[in-house]
Amino acid sequence: MENKKKFVKEKFASIAEKYDFLNTLLSFGIDRRWRRKAVENLCVQPGGNYLDFCAGTLPLSVAILKNVRDPIKVVSYDFCREMLVCGRQKHSKGNQPELIVGDGEKISFKDNSYDGAIVGFGIRNLANMDKGLSEVFRVLKSGSKLIVLDFSNKINPIIKPFYQFYLEKVMPLMGGIISGDRGAYRYLADSIESFPKPEGFKKKLLKAGFNHVYCIPLTFGIAYIHVGTKG
Repeated sequence: MENKKKFVKEKFASIAEKYDFLNTLLSFGIDRRWRRKAVENLCVQPGGNYLDFCAGTLPLSVAILKNVRDPIKVVSYDFCREMLVCGRQKHSKGNQPELIVGDGEKISFKDNSYDGAIVGFGIRNLANMDKGLSEVFRVLKSGSKLIVLDFSNKINPIIKPFYQFYLEKVMPLMGGIISGDRGAYRYLADSIESFPKPEGFKKKLLKAGFNHVYCIPLTFGIAYIHVGTKG
């Protein structure tokens, strides 16, 4: 487990500066639409306190703050300082989230602290996903939502062969050439392939304590928005 933490932190630190550009390039810009949809499902309320978990370079934090007029607080939490710093440099205008560097499997906040939480393409990078989900559950207030946006293995069978080829061959090659770290994009491809199918991830959310769990497929099932509520 500790080996994975060290490996993932080093890989993300090495690609931080190119991470956003490559996300948009390798997803043909669709990732922006997926994030907007995820933020919509968070149902942000005026005066609320929201957690962007595994926040990376802050795209979801910034999207939340851009889509509300009333004052809210967003905390961007990630274990890779380089990703957070890079995000701050790229998004230096307008309302700013609070940046916290910390372990996703031992969140440094009190119980019942947040009115909602969101994770974008980050939950699969935890060494212990179940522990991370349990920690998010702990820090949420009763009635609050967790939104998880991530890739899926449950893809439309017509496009699945093309997607598999892209994921296994094209993405590591292009990502490696542009970022200078092919191993990082080989890891990202492997982590997507090993991520639970929607039914399996639903079980993990239920195990962590969430209820009213459901998912929303995006773009032929390439990605899903998973929703769980702390009862």
